[in-house]
Order: sequence, then C-alpha cells, then structure tokens
Amino acid sequence: MIYRIIFTLITLLGLFFLPWGLAVFLIIIGLIIFPFYLEAIIPLGLLDLLYAFPLSGFLTFQFFFTIIGLLLLAIVEYLRDRLVVYN
Repeated sequence: MIYRIIFTLITLLGLFFLPWGLAVFLIIIGLIIFPFYLEAIIPLGLLDLLYAFPLSGFLTFQFFFTIIGLLLLAIVEYLRDRLVVYN
C-alpha cells in the first residue's frame, strides 16, 4: 500500500518536472504493476489540463489522455484476470 502511495506521489511530481512522455510512461508502468490502479486517472487528468489545448472541428476532445487512460485501465484489468503470470 505504501509503495502505491509513493509511486503516485512520484508520478504527480513527474508531471511537473518531467516531459509529458516520461510522465505517461510512469503512469503506464503503474497500470501494469499495481492491480486496479485507479489513481492513474488523477495524473492523466492533470496532464490534460496542463498540456492539452482545445481544438475546433468535428470530433475534437480536450481530455485525450484521460480517455486513453481509462481504456488502458480496462484493458489491463481484463488481461490481468485472464493471465496468471503477474503473481
């Protein structure tokens, strides 16, 4: 439990001090390591608020990283139920 909290704090600090690609990489690592890492949605929402800009046009959405993070969370949890290797 304490590792999860420390990793989340490192990820939140990484949002402000690392390039956005490394911050997303840290979040993906957290999704893979920790089961049901719902805390990844908070940094991804902050990442959208910091780096995203609204676009004009058809089918444009500002919260791209948040939606991709929710999809990755669902995919990883589905695969984690099917695979027994991660233990």
